Amino acid sequence: MRGKFFLVIIACLLLAGCMNTKPSIIFDESVAPERTAWITTVLMGTITGFNGVEVNWGKYTSLKLIQIPAGDTLLEWDLDAYVILGTITYNYKGKDILLRYNFLPDKKYTFQVVKEDQKEDGRIGVNIYCWEKNEKIPSFDAGVIGWRKNFLEFVPFLNVDPGGRTILQ
Repeated sequence: MRGKFFLVIIACLLLAGCMNTKPSIIFDESVAPERTAWITTVLMGTITGFNGVEVNWGKYTSLKLIQIPAGDTLLEWDLDAYVILGTITYNYKGKDILLRYNFLPDKKYTFQVVKEDQKEDGRIGVNIYCWEKNEKIPSFDAGVIGWRKNFLEFVPFLNVDPGGRTILQ
């Protein structure tokens, strides 16, 4: 009896560790799950548009997943993010900020707002990180350091002045 109790506890812990494989929001339920990707907007602001369609997905401060159709995607953001360059912290805020990316199916993505090459005059965009569908994304508390091995690439925002310190649209 005691052994079964511990097996149930271990099973519950394992399931809890995999919780973030289930999306919090499904954009289009008609798309087969194997043709979708998952994104999270932790500490970046709010996605307000998906391929020209207005969405109300809310602002997330934890790793909640949004399931979207995979493929070439245009995301529109109300941005509210911080970028640290050396000892200086910049707060980037803006409305209707555009990001285009080709999301692959069965992958989970997260973003970090950065200046390209961490340079003062670098373009503003996002570092994109990717995990397999069955992998758990480390919590933001673990920091971006835990994400390094999953870094894909830097993608600049489409409508932001490359040398600008703030984004005000």
